[in-house]
Amino acid sequence: MTLLDDVIAAYATRGVNGIAADPGFQALAEEHGDDPDFQASVDRVSRIAGELERVTRGLEPHNQVAGALELFNSHRNRKGGVRICRELTRRRYAGKWSTGQRKYYEQAIEKLEHWKDYFLSFTNYNPTADEVMFVNNQHRRLIDTGLGQTFGPPATKEENLVARLLEYRLRNSPLDGFFYPKARDPEDVQARLQREARSCLAFVQLVQNSMFENWPNYCHSEFVAARTDESRLMVFVLTVPLRQFIRRANVQNQMHDWHKAITRPDVVELEPTEKLARVRILLAELETQVVARVASAREELIGGVPAG
Repeated sequence: MTLLDDVIAAYATRGVNGIAADPGFQALAEEHGDDPDFQASVDRVSRIAGELERVTRGLEPHNQVAGALELFNSHRNRKGGVRICRELTRRRYAGKWSTGQRKYYEQAIEKLEHWKDYFLSFTNYNPTADEVMFVNNQHRRLIDTGLGQTFGPPATKEENLVARLLEYRLRNSPLDGFFYPKARDPEDVQARLQREARSCLAFVQLVQNSMFENWPNYCHSEFVAARTDESRLMVFVLTVPLRQFIRRANVQNQMHDWHKAITRPDVVELEPTEKLARVRILLAELETQVVARVASAREELIGGVPAG
């Protein structure tokens, strides 16, 4: 065990108010009192132990778990903070929780620490390679207004600019996500895409009819990877109204489950328009129906602790 582990163990046993009377901690202090690393460890552990006590004091177990998760999430980008928070929680509080609550805590902290907020799935496939991408042509006004600039070739022929718009909105929320706009040729790309799709709190897929032209394809494999966790938020954004979405009869049977998942009541529909007023409405809908939902995924994970 490291010196930090010793300090964590002492605070987990005695708490902030009882630490001064702990013989083991007193011995540590006498041995390492002149070591600046020891004092730094004490300061960090003491601060987080106090925070944990404040967010769990007087609460029922499931609310204690939620409080501990919220605190853990707040420390996820701070050096050493997650380790201290995790170990203090395990040693001082988890023994009072049910088996289901302990399991939920362990699964949740793994996601909070290591998973990205979102994975943005899309395609750059252009069936008419010498022409402007159909999706870019349909949503020219939405793209130019939403990104604040006018685009032309080669970008309009080679890059899905609606996907870039979605990424722009999500990233500036600000949220941390996975967006892979590069050409997808190397053999190891699919494995990476699947791994990232399994490691996100929200799976956002920009759906075009052309995605169903060939099987297998990257977008389908990303969908399959994402649905391995039933708790993951799935958000589908159609680039056409639902009435214009490709019919099931025209989809290969290997993709029927994917097609069915997309045609859900909360699917987001982007109806092409050249009217600025309507474009502004669509941009507002992207904020409320996509960005806001993705932004709430962490809160929903923190608040989803089982009651018993």
